[in-house]
Amino acid sequence: MIRSKWIAGVALGSVVALAACNQNNPQAEEERARAAQAQADESIAKAQAEAQKKIDEARKEANQDTREALNEANHETAEAQKNANEKIRGANENVLEKKNDIKEWANKKLGEIDTRIDESKTRAQKATPTVKEKFERALEDVDAKRDTVRGRIASLDAQGASALDDVKNRLDKDFSEFQTSVKRLEGAL
Repeated sequence: MIRSKWIAGVALGSVVALAACNQNNPQAEEERARAAQAQADESIAKAQAEAQKKIDEARKEANQDTREALNEANHETAEAQKNANEKIRGANENVLEKKNDIKEWANKKLGEIDTRIDESKTRAQKATPTVKEKFERALEDVDAKRDTVRGRIASLDAQGASALDDVKNRLDKDFSEFQTSVKRLEGAL
């Protein structure tokens, strides 16, 4: 038993001595430093990998948010364009309706005046040569006024909404002059 205590003591002393030697051993110190550096490098690599994973997840989430925002913006833009197109169509329909109303009014008035001119032409056939000559001169002015009115009516298609009231006012003036000319024509008979 003493022997086993003695062996245990020697073994323990050897381990302690060996540990003490290893502590003072530069090679062992260097090995511990390398091991510590390797462990630090491994910890750094793990931390960097974790950080990169978080960065990648954040980018993925940001890209998804960007796609969603872009899709929403595209949807809103399309909806706004659709609404604008509907308003434009409505405005164009209103302008077209106003143009058609003006044309209908002008063509009706033109037809009434042309009827008066035709009636005057019929009466002029029975008139004396002097009256016919006076009638023909007056008819030239009437024809010029009719051409002005027809040109104004034809110009309606090219006019925008803002010009329609002005064109209507000019047509009123043109018709007034046209009717005055027809009255002179009728007075020549």
